[in-house]
Amino acid sequence: RRRRAPDDADADWRVCQAIVRKCSLELAASEATPLASLDQKRQQHELQTLEHDINFLKARLADLRGERERLENSLSNLEELREAKRRRVD
Repeated sequence: RRRRAPDDADADWRVCQAIVRKCSLELAASEATPLASLDQKRQQHELQTLEHDINFLKARLADLRGERERLENSLSNLEELREAKRRRVD
C-alpha cells in the first residue's frame, strides 16, 4: 500500500486546531487581566468574539472529521473496485 501525502482536510484540521489553541490562550489571558485596567465593554466584546470563533471552529472541525471519513471510505471503495477489476483481468 502506497503512502499518501496529507490531504487538504488534514491541513485544514491542523490550522483549525492551531486557531482554537490561540483563541483559547487569548481568552485565558483576557480573563486573567483585571477588568479595571481595560475598557470593560471592549473586553467583553472581544471575549464574546473569541468564544464565537472557538465555537465556529469546533463545528468546522467536526465537519472536517465527517468529510475526512467520507473521503477515506470513498477511497477505500475505489481501491476495492480497482483490485476486483485487476483480478478479473488477470
